[in-house]
Amino acid sequence: MERITFFYAHLRGPRTMNYEIVVDAFAWVELLIGSERGRRVKGYFDNASYELITLTTTISELKEYALKNEKDFDEISPLIRGRSEIREIDEEIGIKAGEVNYERKKVVKGWGMMDSYVLAASLVLDAVILTGDRHFRDVEGVIMM
Repeated sequence: MERITFFYAHLRGPRTMNYEIVVDAFAWVELLIGSERGRRVKGYFDNASYELITLTTTISELKEYALKNEKDFDEISPLIRGRSEIREIDEEIGIKAGEVNYERKKVVKGWGMMDSYVLAASLVLDAVILTGDRHFRDVEGVIMM
């Protein structure tokens, strides 16, 4: 655990308080289905103090969710765009995701590249993550629903 904390402290550098939140697919799905967790997510969406960020990779996951669950993505997409800023995976986030993926796969069973993009974006942007995904349990700067 100390090794993980050191690794993330090294990646993150000095932490500053801000109101940027990277919303992962788990949080979006909970919001879309209207679950108890989704109601907690909605609280962040309704608070103008927070700048919510959705990665393009998360949009891919949400498209897959819509297809699997016979939902109309054309109805979901405007909600995503209207409630959050869409961020591309740029070179800096991509490189950081490779580093994160390499380290996290050593310690977290089932960790995937999509998780790495979310964590890398939060590190690069100095933002927190909104999720309920158990893969993020031990990560500092995560709001677990």
